Amino acid sequence: MNEAPELNARMLIDRMERGELPRDFTMFAAQGMLPLPQDDLIAVLAHLSTNSDTEVAALSTKSLREIPPRTVAAFCGSELADEASLDAIATKSGDPAILEAVVRSRGVSDATIERLARAVQPGIQEIIIVNQERIIRRPGILDALLENPAITPDVRRRVGEAREEFFEKKARRALSAEAVAALEIEESIDIGPVADLLDEAESEPQPENTLSPLEGDAGDSDKLSVWSMIAEMTVGERVQAAYKGGKTVRGILVRDRNKLVCTAVLKSPRITESEIEAFAAMRNLDEAVLRLIGTKREFLSKYVTVHNLVKNPKTPAGIALNLTGRLTSKDLKQLSTSKEVAEVIRVHARKLLQAKERH
Repeated sequence: MNEAPELNARMLIDRMERGELPRDFTMFAAQGMLPLPQDDLIAVLAHLSTNSDTEVAALSTKSLREIPPRTVAAFCGSELADEASLDAIATKSGDPAILEAVVRSRGVSDATIERLARAVQPGIQEIIIVNQERIIRRPGILDALLENPAITPDVRRRVGEAREEFFEKKARRALSAEAVAALEIEESIDIGPVADLLDEAESEPQPENTLSPLEGDAGDSDKLSVWSMIAEMTVGERVQAAYKGGKTVRGILVRDRNKLVCTAVLKSPRITESEIEAFAAMRNLDEAVLRLIGTKREFLSKYVTVHNLVKNPKTPAGIALNLTGRLTSKDLKQLSTSKEVAEVIRVHARKLLQAKERH
């Protein structure tokens, strides 16, 4: 004689969904009378509590509510607690301990959390609002919390902070498709290295314009088109364009009078050695840009960059003096008589040249 298969929740629920079990058996199960382990019984009752047969649903709901809340709460952390059973338990139970267990469960769906957020008490609101990963997936949870008549001032504040941090700030920083194409934006580049600049840009007043086209740009229609688009951007958008944009954009934004923007240009992973060499020779850059170039070891690996910085009268004297010793005798000789650099640089170049000649 074959042994009867052991009853378990998954097998029973599968057969119930296929309509393979007689109603009498289902009613018996709804009374909580099946010889099942406690977690399996709760899973079956949760499933039956949403049955289209109102009598079955009512009876199983009654049986579910008769189980001690602590036991049902423990079930919510078990492997049997799937999205459907947790949603059913959340719907049929008003016990705070059970609802907290549902909210904390790894198996609960975002939709269930959003529904609960509209009515749960303060302690559970706190649990919901701190789950940032879920909120990013399901922004509607924030709206649901605001609809909760029992929302606390602290949770309301956190909802505002979450909206600002995860959605509003992101929307403000998102560049238009037109800008992405025109400025040759590489969207896959992570903005992490300039996150501090973007945060600082958020708090800055937005000036009307901190850029002026150069005379040499006047005959370049493409460059003027890019320039006009950049001129309409906020500081934060220009920081992004400087960091992710193409060579033309960097060539324009390195001249921006806002230090956050020109700093982002130098942090760009797309910047080339030839661009750095050219920037080092430009006399219309902010001193902060030249200072940054002159203090970054990776920018000073090329002799041309070093030479250009030393010759550039806009380079801070301290930077130029530190780099003068790296010049060749020929360049030191030219520098020692140049009228374009400060007297202190010429004197230093002469001393270095004399020292080299003595050796």
